[in-house]
Amino acid sequence: MPTAPLLAPDRDDLLAPGRPKVGTAEFTIPGYINASIGTPTIVANTDYYTPFFIKSPLVIDQLAFEVVTTAGGSNGRCGFYRANRDWQPVGAPFADSGDISVASTGVKTYTPGTPIFVRRGRYLSVFNSNGGPVLRSIRGHCADAGVQLDTAIGVSPMFNTFTVSRSYAAFPTPGTAWTANSGPVTNQGIDSVVVYRISTP
Repeated sequence: MPTAPLLAPDRDDLLAPGRPKVGTAEFTIPGYINASIGTPTIVANTDYYTPFFIKSPLVIDQLAFEVVTTAGGSNGRCGFYRANRDWQPVGAPFADSGDISVASTGVKTYTPGTPIFVRRGRYLSVFNSNGGPVLRSIRGHCADAGVQLDTAIGVSPMFNTFTVSRSYAAFPTPGTAWTANSGPVTNQGIDSVVVYRISTP
């Protein structure tokens, strides 16, 4: 059967960006360009969003984040939403990890009961905590979202967080629109604290 890639680009294997894998797939952020590594302190009761873009369908079977400095007795939760053209969350979350303790350091993972099939398009990672842990971040940009710059540009034009205050709880439907860009800062880009394991392709 012909794949008709010009009519259905999702069927053209050459358009699939793939992901790093040796035996088991490694963590990645689809469509994200890394610039550096950071250690942001999470403000309690705040949704932190990071844009990423998927160019061809894939299956996500695990989400993760790393706690660098603990927040004793506290929890964090991670997930992701589809995004509209303004890079705001829409619809129900595709994933919500529920409570994950941030009272100890190390990589924390969430494995959904059923791997999540995700179509091509715009998405937003989201993280919230009822404490103030320091997390590991991948600093960079979603290539398909462009570079998020302050209108004044200048020598420190880049934003590094998209946030909104929201009491720690399950991620709502629809997601709470972010209202603040923190920064601008120099040479770092958006702090993405959520990473993904892609099982397919």
